[in-house]
Amino acid sequence: KTEQGFESSLSKDQRDLLSFFSKEINNSKRIEESVILRELLLNKEIPEKDVRNYFLENYEFEINDKTINSVIKNLNFNFITENKNGRLLTVQEIYNYHVVENQNGMIKCGDTLKAFMQNKQFYNFLFDSTQYSIHKYNSEFQKDKFFDGLQLYRKYSRKDVFRILNWDKNPVAQNVGGYMKHPEGINCPIFVNYHKSAEISETTKYEDKFLNQSEFQWMSKSNRSLKSVDVVSIRESSKTNMRIPLFVKKSNDEGIDFYFIGDVSPIESSFEQKTIAGTSVVQLVFKIGQEVDYSLYKYLTDID
Repeated sequence: KTEQGFESSLSKDQRDLLSFFSKEINNSKRIEESVILRELLLNKEIPEKDVRNYFLENYEFEINDKTINSVIKNLNFNFITENKNGRLLTVQEIYNYHVVENQNGMIKCGDTLKAFMQNKQFYNFLFDSTQYSIHKYNSEFQKDKFFDGLQLYRKYSRKDVFRILNWDKNPVAQNVGGYMKHPEGINCPIFVNYHKSAEISETTKYEDKFLNQSEFQWMSKSNRSLKSVDVVSIRESSKTNMRIPLFVKKSNDEGIDFYFIGDVSPIESSFEQKTIAGTSVVQLVFKIGQEVDYSLYKYLTDID
């Protein structure tokens, strides 16, 4: 669009797919998709065991079956959704993309990718996007701050988080609110807007705050009691091994991304039934897995 005299040989379908790749795959927030895509562009297929070995050798983490399945689904655009004629459908359902397939331990190019790769311009643009994503991820990767797909203090959107946590489909934003439990109870990401706007409803002005660099006071959604299903799940998370990653942004002025603060666990004795604007909520305190970096803590809390 900006280069004078540039002539595109891309069809609308090819431009659309490149756009989806750039926004949904090659945004440097999860490396697995980009590495697999690069290998498919170079070799058209790659053994699954080689993929697992690659990450073990280069990043020192193991990829489990759930992540492999999630990556394949996301590369085929089964994770993200769009509104089509009043219905929320996956991008794959709308456009019928067939990007990759995993057959008998061999990850291969799907029909759509194979056909579009014949266009040299498409191939070059996609390869460049993929290489940039890997480069950016590598430049920010720190093994000592990496926790099962998420890196401390990196910024993630809600969509990034659900993708990294291997959800089958990106949940509707209004249903998420401040947190959402995985249907199988595997994880429950929590999203906090630290300095809340004065314009929001009184019943959603939750008193969420850092008590110190190791503890975070938090409130459940409204109309919850100590017996509510989501509250009980959080309370019993240590017994069920449900992961609770905490994400915080300073205010809505920062946009849609949240800082990953770390995995947290509830302090059993801290659960209290409270009332906010006449509506019942549950307040509790989370223990943060590792003390929060002081500069980020100071920035988020506005302490002197």
